Amino acid sequence: MLSTAAVGIDITDQQVRIVCLKKSFKAVHLVAAEKCLLAEDQPFKDKIIDISDFINDFLKEKRISAADIHIGIPTAQVIFRELELPLAVKENLADTLAYEMEKYVPLAAADVFYDFQIIAEDRERDVMTIALAVAKRADLDAYLQIAAALDLTPAGVSPGCAGIANSFLDNVKNQAPLQLLAFSDENQAQLQVIRGRRLVYAKKLPPVPGEGRAGGDNAREARTTQIKALMQQFGTSEAPAVLYLHALTLDVAVSETLEQAAGKAFQGTNPPAVDLPANEYIPAYGLALQAFETAAVHINFLPAGKRKKPNKIPFYLMTALVAGLVLTGLLWAGIFLDRQHAWLDHLDQKRVELRAEAAEIEEMRSERDKLKSRIDRLESLRPGNAYVVNVLLELTRRIPETAWVKDLNLSGNDVRLYGMAESASDLIPALEEAPLLYDAEFLSTIRRTGDGRDVFRIGLKFKNEN
Repeated sequence: MLSTAAVGIDITDQQVRIVCLKKSFKAVHLVAAEKCLLAEDQPFKDKIIDISDFINDFLKEKRISAADIHIGIPTAQVIFRELELPLAVKENLADTLAYEMEKYVPLAAADVFYDFQIIAEDRERDVMTIALAVAKRADLDAYLQIAAALDLTPAGVSPGCAGIANSFLDNVKNQAPLQLLAFSDENQAQLQVIRGRRLVYAKKLPPVPGEGRAGGDNAREARTTQIKALMQQFGTSEAPAVLYLHALTLDVAVSETLEQAAGKAFQGTNPPAVDLPANEYIPAYGLALQAFETAAVHINFLPAGKRKKPNKIPFYLMTALVAGLVLTGLLWAGIFLDRQHAWLDHLDQKRVELRAEAAEIEEMRSERDKLKSRIDRLESLRPGNAYVVNVLLELTRRIPETAWVKDLNLSGNDVRLYGMAESASDLIPALEEAPLLYDAEFLSTIRRTGDGRDVFRIGLKFKNEN
């Protein structure tokens, strides 16, 4: 069975969480999930070695020699914009965004990494809506150093919120055009906006009591205010926003806050498709999903030259399978056609044989018709009161095989026979026994030939038939 391995790595200032997945033809399976706590009193640049060592040790321990690795960065380091552009720039969209980057973010294109996804296309208005994600190059420098220090070349660097969105969209049943997604664990709380199965916005939320280390009524009120503002900002009367909590289990404190903010628009808790050890592994799980084509959100800040080259082994295997299938089909078709030709040749041979038999039957039928015609003609002859055919039948029965008639003459009731026999004297008694014949006698002296045969002339009469 073909399978594909994927590793998602969610990196924050406090910890690193890794999730390894394997996808077969049927489903995605969780292989491993681990985390590493980082020193809180160190700058992030001093943690690069510890982070890369932890990831490499994980890969060696799990014997992962080939996998698509996606690294996640904090949501706070990413800027999201939802843009509307002419359809005419679709073919050169990346270059167009680079030329006009300062129109969308207060940064030059040379100072950022960016990626985008098309949300929708409006052919009538000749425009398209895209989701743009931008990160400063300076902020990504440490993560690029981590990527370079890994034993396996990563496939991408993405916002951690993209992993949360993928995890949610992989298991959500509702296909509402606008969905707000709340997520929280022991260290963070986020709110995301998803339109047309694309991530268009993400924002870090303040923690509230029961959700983290800090809290208070002011934090709860601030969160409620932010949720309401985002629902009004992105939602419309035609496409009102619905709100979900993406978590393994229902968190009463968080759910009460979300329900207070969204009212009837709150749809409850939607868990990930895979049973993870804790909520904190959801971003890494969703990042790993980017290795599979079924993932809805694909955001990648890693420069193309530093990305893992596409694994062509599945392509080669699939090509070999397709070639084998085609070859098998051609072989089957060849065998089928060969059998068809053999069957047609057999039918042609049988047709020739049947034609020959039909010709013989037709010839026999012609001969039969000729004989029947002759019999009918003989039966129509009736000299005197006897049919000629009856006379011939009696003569045939009485004359032995050692004699044969060379000449037969019928006149009235008189019959004259001329022929040869081995013993002519035996003919008279044989002819006298016939019911229709009488007065059989030799008309001349029997004469013997040089080869010892008798030449005879016999006269006789046949009886009248009434």
